[in-house]
Amino acid sequence: MNDTTQRYRQSINRAKLRIATNWLKPWKLDELAEAAHLSPAHFHRVFRRMAGESLGEYLGRVRLDEARRRLIQTDRAIGLIAVQVGYDDVSAFHRAFRRQFGMTPKRLRQLRYVVGFDDFPCLQHGNPRRTTTMAIDCEYVERDAITLYTVTRKGMKDNTFAEAARSAFDALGAWLGDKGLWPSVVESIGFCPQPPQGPNDPNASFAAAVTLKAPTEASGEIAVENMPGGRFARFVHMGPYDTLWQSWNAIRYDWMPANHDIIRMAPCIEVYVNNPHTTPPAELRTDIYVPVKG
Repeated sequence: MNDTTQRYRQSINRAKLRIATNWLKPWKLDELAEAAHLSPAHFHRVFRRMAGESLGEYLGRVRLDEARRRLIQTDRAIGLIAVQVGYDDVSAFHRAFRRQFGMTPKRLRQLRYVVGFDDFPCLQHGNPRRTTTMAIDCEYVERDAITLYTVTRKGMKDNTFAEAARSAFDALGAWLGDKGLWPSVVESIGFCPQPPQGPNDPNASFAAAVTLKAPTEASGEIAVENMPGGRFARFVHMGPYDTLWQSWNAIRYDWMPANHDIIRMAPCIEVYVNNPHTTPPAELRTDIYVPVKG
């Protein structure tokens, strides 16, 4: 990341922090541009480039994310939640919510009772639009118990584990390089020891992990964990890691509700099949494993 990009990211983060302190306020462009130390016109352009969405889209998403949290974690009436997140027109709230999450608020509230519905890792929570790049088909496979060498990072930014994942894999990769262990890596894996309980949960965690051909002594911040085997539904995602949310949406909103009776409570894992440093993004393959009953 060059100095200009870093400076712009810091500017946009200052504006986002201002929004987070009072997300219900009808923010004006001038106010947020001032917080970012940029002119309004420049701030508008930089925000879209850095955030991947317009300021209006971001503000709407922040409010809908809060509505989603309240629908899952409380029993408040849907109409009341709509008003609490800034919608005077409940019909407009329903339309916006469905556009954002691919289902009605009522359907989401029904799904919160599905075992494990809100406990599945998704590296890109921040832009959960309802399109998907994968077929929902899966195959059922058995996995053996494995020994993992892990680095864990806490916290989410912009409702994503992307930064935590990069930091964890960088630290894990440095350890593998120092020990000359890269040739011994069998699988590269990601999972969530502590799934998010709401938007930008600071206590949610992401673990970067590898399995090795032979046991080795861990050192530094590397932890050794045993993950039980068992039966899994395996889904295949093809494409960049920052589109993984699309496949997770399809799993969570289409496959899981129809198959909730076979899901067992154990960590879901992502297995990164090929090397992101040598594989074109469109050809990256990630196998997603959801634990199911035998």
